[in-house]
Amino acid sequence: MSAPPDPEQATPTTTAATREPPPVATLAALRRLAPYIRPHRAVLLGSAAAALVGNLAALAVPLVTRRIVDGPITAGDLSLLPWLVAGVLALGLGEALLLFLRRRLVARPTTLIEATMRADLYAHLQRLPLSFHDRRPSGQLLSRAIQDLSTLRRFLAFAGVFLVVNTITAIVGIVVLGALSWMLGLALLVLAVPMVAVTLRIESRFSAVARRAQDQAGDLATVVEESALGVRVLRSLGRRREITAASSRTPAASAPPSCARCGCGRRCGACWCCCPRPRSP
Repeated sequence: MSAPPDPEQATPTTTAATREPPPVATLAALRRLAPYIRPHRAVLLGSAAAALVGNLAALAVPLVTRRIVDGPITAGDLSLLPWLVAGVLALGLGEALLLFLRRRLVARPTTLIEATMRADLYAHLQRLPLSFHDRRPSGQLLSRAIQDLSTLRRFLAFAGVFLVVNTITAIVGIVVLGALSWMLGLALLVLAVPMVAVTLRIESRFSAVARRAQDQAGDLATVVEESALGVRVLRSLGRRREITAASSRTPAASAPPSCARCGCGRRCGACWCCCPRPRSP
């Protein structure tokens, strides 16, 4: 009875269509980012605080507007109106300045985190044996080192911060709305339940599609990198003219289909990447 195949011995020809996404432990993956975030935690917390205060300032604008309508406009006493209008303008200006400050604070630390992770990944790949690189497509490693680390940087700069900030802002908004009118607060909670359910359902589907897109990007990078490497090898050996002549002598029965863009009978260099590969019979 033959032993089951070892997943570590998978060949590089595995495509994204046949690769099953492994289970993802989100909290465990986020904890692995702690050593990279720790040196910059003060700046990142400052950017989160600026975003939170900016959102709270935006929540205060409707309260000041309510005070304008219920006070000077209803009573007919316009003596306080300029001050209240100035308060609305100050809140809007403060929100814009805080959002600008958040972007300035978060730009440099997240870029440094991405650079550090990319350097550590490269050092780790250098320490791995050659057998590992024989079993792994080079495009997948290139995609992990570029696209995935860029996604982590954007998560730390935007999604991770606003996930916490928007949650706190929503809780404060519900409390304030409930204090003003318990019926409106209850209506908001009732409407939030189906929105959360739909969001969770979409998130589960999006995770699978995003993982498949990552694998397909890695497969594409593998094809491009290996093709470019083959072209460089042929040119370095001075075999370009011989390979071109051999390709031009290919029998018509085995020639690939005409190019869909220029109508040529063979796969020309200008549109090779756009032409579909000939299917085997």
